[in-house]
Parts: sequence; C-alpha cells; structure tokens
Amino acid sequence: MERYIIGPGDLLQVYVRDNPNLTISVPVRPDGRISIPLVQSMMAAGKTPGELAHDLEKSLSQYIRDP
Repeated sequence: MERYIIGPGDLLQVYVRDNPNLTISVPVRPDGRISIPLVQSMMAAGKTPGELAHDLEKSLSQYIRDP
C-alpha cells in the first residue's frame, strides 16, 4: 500500500512508454499542479504516485495509445 503523498516542491519523473519526448522530470508547483506536454495542468498534490499515474494515463490516452 502506497503511503507517500505528493506535495508542492516534489520533483516527479514522468515516464511514458515508447514516447521518450514525453518522459520528463517535472516539479510540483506551489499550487500543487504539474504541467506536462499534452496534459497542460493537472493536480498532483494530495495524491499517491499510483493515483497520479492513473490520472496521467487517463489524460494521455486521449492522445496516445497505451501511455
């Protein structure tokens, strides 16, 4: 069970399989949001890494197959 909760100031590594140009390190802004290509802005603070990964997959699936 994941216990870590993402918060402002965290540095996240976002990995998108078979899309190296979408694989980036991204800081969590003071407002708790992150911005990555194709997704614009998404709330990250208050989520576990697994919850955020699920949300990112859902958002990216509109643009790429099997993110």
